[in-house]
Parts: sequence; structure tokens; C-alpha cells
Amino acid sequence: MRVHQSHPERRAPLFLRHCRTICLMAAIPLVAAFARADTNVVSLSLEDCVHQALQRNLVLEISRVSPELARMNLEVSRMAFDPSLRLSTDISTASTPGGVDEQSRVFAGTETDSERYNATIAGSAISGLDYSIGGNLQHREGVNPGLFENTFGSANISLSQPLLRNAWIDSTRMNIQINRNNVRVSELGLQQAIMNLVTRVERAYYDLILARNAVDVQREAKALTEKLLAANRQRVKVGVMAPLDEKQAESQLAAREASLRSARRNLVTQEYNLKRLLTDDIATWSAIDIRPAEVLVAVPQAFDLHESWGIALRRRPEILQSRLNVESDGITLRFRKNQLYPQLDLVASASYSGSRREYNGVVDDILDRSSPRYSIGGVLNIPLGNRNARKQLELQRLRNERTLLNLKELEQSIMTEVALDIEAARAAYDQVATTRKSREFAEEALAAEEKKLAVGNSTSFVVLQLQRDLTTARSAEINALADYNKALATLALSEGRTLERLKLNLTIE
Repeated sequence: MRVHQSHPERRAPLFLRHCRTICLMAAIPLVAAFARADTNVVSLSLEDCVHQALQRNLVLEISRVSPELARMNLEVSRMAFDPSLRLSTDISTASTPGGVDEQSRVFAGTETDSERYNATIAGSAISGLDYSIGGNLQHREGVNPGLFENTFGSANISLSQPLLRNAWIDSTRMNIQINRNNVRVSELGLQQAIMNLVTRVERAYYDLILARNAVDVQREAKALTEKLLAANRQRVKVGVMAPLDEKQAESQLAAREASLRSARRNLVTQEYNLKRLLTDDIATWSAIDIRPAEVLVAVPQAFDLHESWGIALRRRPEILQSRLNVESDGITLRFRKNQLYPQLDLVASASYSGSRREYNGVVDDILDRSSPRYSIGGVLNIPLGNRNARKQLELQRLRNERTLLNLKELEQSIMTEVALDIEAARAAYDQVATTRKSREFAEEALAAEEKKLAVGNSTSFVVLQLQRDLTTARSAEINALADYNKALATLALSEGRTLERLKLNLTIE
């Protein structure tokens, strides 16, 4: 087995066919992690979560059925070229009574026993050729008026090749070509489902990191308030601070405890949001405490709008599906144009026959080709008016025009989506830098004000306000980091390079 990175357009269908195997191999470390009996805490990287989701996500399991159905439809359409074998036999007896004719002559009755055997193989070739190959044997014996016995038979082949209508394309070949495109369309649909799922997992993973960081921020905020409250109580005790300042700190501590509880509830929500994407059996994950193994960082990215447009228009599964639909409509239009022609078929046949007393002799005559018969000709069928074919052609041209307009509209939509996602990523990155500075300033301001409070040059109210400002700044910073990473995931999805970005362009050979 060899696993390597492949070209996303050329290798994607093969990856889709084998992604279950890949995910199973990648999920082994996860199974080992869950098997630890000493703890329910599991540290998962983003890659771990993605592989687990690809293996057990219910929505993806549903999407995997579509390519299999499309392949089956293709196989069914190809079965139209399978030949059929027809065998038949019958035994009959016929007799006529004797009698006296008008000249008073007596004539004897007749009696004939016969048995017949027929075998025919018939079918169609990919060129539109219809063929039939068969043979028959018949044995007769009886009284007429004397005893007689004879056997005869033949081997024959007949061919019919369209020259105009149904010559270069017919309904069977049209269906095969369209179903072949539909297989690719369904594979692209599965690829899109995988990309959507991976993006959802990535965003949920960042949301879980954000929720854990938010709990830490609120816990630190509570600790700061507790520290200030303890200091205020000591100052009140020694008479250097009014009791009101102590009450303000107590009120702020209660608010911090409420914020911490809210953050913990949100953490549970975000954890279940991620779990729902990772498994088709949420009950087995209810006792698992997921700890992200990664941290939120802002890695600078270079954005090029025109390059991103080119990537998206080459790789987005929707655009590739739409182009395949245009191609399928072109195939149907080609068939409709063909149906305007009259039917002109070249027909030919050949047969060899034999007649003997026994079956073996008849077969020998046929093999010796002693009694050949050949024919060749043509059949012309001209539908008068041919209004149905002309109207069907007009309808198909309208459908083709609509499909082309849909493709153009999709291209415009994708380009707009990419442009907006790039702007969102740029803005999110700028916000990271802004919120980092804001947090640093808030930390410095609080530290300075705490020193002033220690020497009696400030008030508890001001320090509490600066603590709130610091908590807000810290929350804003981690939100900006999460937003930036989620913006990059969304941009990768809009460009159609989600799998490449996470190095999931894999194939097994």
C-alpha cells in the first residue's frame, strides 16, 4: 500500500472511492486513545477529528450512496448491449383421413410426426449494429401415402446497420454517455460533501478551542476579582477603605461567577456540536471530554484575488458538476439532431441449409456450406413531417441554453463568494493584531492602576472597571483568532482546496 499526495482534480475520484479505507487506518490512534480505562479525557488534533468524522459521520454515510447508485445506473445502461439467447422446440402430429374421390377412387389418409429445434442469439453492438445468429433443425416422418422420413435445417446470420438515424448515436449510447457523466457528477457531489464536512469539523474545532479559552478567561477574571476582594476586605478591616468598595468587589465577583457558568455551558454546547460531527453514535461519546491538542494562532496568509478565482473555477465541485451537465446536454442535443434524419439501414443476411435423413447429415451439409444463400439490401424509412423530432430538438436547445446560463451564474456567484471570503479573512487578520494590542494595553493599564490602589492613589471602582476591560479585551482577542482561522477554512472551501489545505489529497494504489 502506498499513500501519497495527488493532484486534486485527477486523483479526487480515486480518493473518494478509497477514503473509507484511509480513514479506517487513520482512526487507529483514536481507537487506542478511547480504549484507555484510566481517563475519559481525550486529546485530539484537528487531523484526528477530520479522520474520525470521515469515518463515522452520518451525513457523509448518506452521501456515499450516491456514487454507488450512479455506477449501478451506468452498468444497467451498458447491459443494453448484452445479447439474448432464445431457444424453442416443439413436437407436433398431424393426420388427415382417407376417403373416395369423385372418380370413386379410394385414397389413403396421411399422418405426419415432426419435431423442431430453434436457437437464436440476438443483440446490438456499440456501433448501432443489430445482429441475429441462429440455427434450426426439423425432423419429419410419417405416411403420405407411403412411409417417409427426412430431416432438414439451416444456420443463418442477419445484420442491420443504421447509416443515418441512430448511426453515430442512439438512445442507448446517449444514456451510457450521460450516465458516465453522472458517475463523475455523483463523485464530485461526494467530494463536495467531504469538503463541507471537513470545513464544519474545522470550524467546530476552532469553536471548541475558543470556548475552552473563554472559560480560562472568565476563570482568570474571577481570580482577579477574588484577589481584589480579599485585598479590599483587609483594607476595610484596617480602616483604610470604605465598606462600599468591598461590596462593589463582591458584586463584581458574583457577576464573574455567572459569566464563568455561562462560559462553561457554552463549552458543553460546542463540545457536543463537534461530537455530533465525529460520530454516528453520540451515546458512546457522552462521557468523553475532548481536549483540543492545538492552540489558536494567526498564521499570515498572502491573498491574491485573481489567483483564487482561477483556483475556484478549476476546482470547485459545483462548477465541475455544472460543466458536466453542459456536456450531458450537448450529448442529448446531438441525439436529437440525429433523430431528424430518415432511417436508412444497410441489411445483409447469409444462411446455409441441408437436408438428409438423419440429423448428422444435415449438420454435415451445413458445415460443408453446400446450399448457401446470401442477400444484401437497404431499408429507407422517411417520417413525413417528422414534427416530433423537430420539436424535441427545439426543446433541447432551450434546455442547453438554460444550463449554460446556470453555469455562467454559478461562476459569478463563486467569484463573488471568493472575493467576499478574502476580504473577511483580511479583516479578521487585522482584527487579531488590533485586539492583541488592546489586550496588552489593558494588561498594562490594570497593572498600573493596581499599584496606584496599593498606595491609596486609586479606587476599587476604577480597578474593577479595568478588570472588566481586560476581560473584554482578552475575549475579543481569542474571538478574533478563532474568526481568522474559521475565515481561512471558509475561504479554502470557496476555493475548492479544503482537502489540499489539510493535506487530505490521498490515494491508495
